[in-house]
Amino acid sequence: MIPVLGYLEKIGISRSKLGEFVKSYPQVMHMSVVVELMPVVKFLRGLDVEKQDIGYVLLKYPELLGFKLEGTMSTSVAYLVRKN
Repeated sequence: MIPVLGYLEKIGISRSKLGEFVKSYPQVMHMSVVVELMPVVKFLRGLDVEKQDIGYVLLKYPELLGFKLEGTMSTSVAYLVRKN
């Protein structure tokens, strides 16, 4: 649990918001920082989400952490890009 909370803080979710974040997306406490969280953050950065905005985006849409990069997320992004 400590590595997950530390990583969430590192990517911009303030300590005062961690409880709210975990309450809205409790699954995060069972995730691996290296295997599940870091790849999603890297993917978001690849979509030009600024480093300082990652925490804000995840606070608004915590379910992004549960998307499979090679499935749900990449398919959704491809769909949205085609719509423009």
